[in-house]
Amino acid sequence: MSRRTETILGILATIAGGVAYLLFRPRVLLLFFVADAMGLGSLVDACRAKVIDLSLSEFAVYSLPSALWVIAYLLLMDAIFRSQSFGSRLRWTSVIPLVGIASELLQGMGFLPGTFDWADLLCYVIPYGIYVYILIKSRKNEV
Repeated sequence: MSRRTETILGILATIAGGVAYLLFRPRVLLLFFVADAMGLGSLVDACRAKVIDLSLSEFAVYSLPSALWVIAYLLLMDAIFRSQSFGSRLRWTSVIPLVGIASELLQGMGFLPGTFDWADLLCYVIPYGIYVYILIKSRKNEV
């Protein structure tokens, strides 16, 4: 996949995760304060009013945005660090997925505030695992 394609897909995944948050999550989250500060609060409220009758699964509302943001991060970091060594690419792309995985596990063990959720954990693990698999496979094909 080209850097341009990765960048475009990364931006779209970021936007999709943000839209899901803004339309369906409680209005107390940080992203709402950002939208308000940008003067978009009334637009967000108008859009929320239009989709209020939509019934989405808990997964779509609470976990899918995290998966989209992990995918976006992986795509954008890979586009940025594509010309770097395998190890460097892997280190840079691993930061956010591993932080997400660790935070879920630490919540499950009671070391971090929050509620452990298997769906959230899978939303970090699956995209990261697929990325690492593709990265390793592409490295073998280059040798």
